Amino acid sequence: MLREDQATNTFENSTFPKHILHKKGINPAKAILVYKSVHARRALLTYQTVFNETTFYVKPVTDNSGITKDNWYLDDMKIAPVMKELTKVGQYFAHHIPNWVNRPN
Repeated sequence: MLREDQATNTFENSTFPKHILHKKGINPAKAILVYKSVHARRALLTYQTVFNETTFYVKPVTDNSGITKDNWYLDDMKIAPVMKELTKVGQYFAHHIPNWVNRPN
């Protein structure tokens, strides 16, 4: 188990562990990510971009906001952070999408 607690953003959350693992000669085939429910999608996409040879499994956890995949749309206090996160996903990853799909020539 590797816990990263020095990063200031999601990209650093993925690159710091990659450097540590690389120094130890470890190239994980599979890994489990544990993230807040609201942030789990962006975290997964970030790790998939940085660790492109690793298969990730996500264990979303509910924080004190109480937001889950089953209730996020039920009130404005839950909708707002989810929409903010969705916007970030689009901003962070739009330029990576062509690298994620096999396109015919």
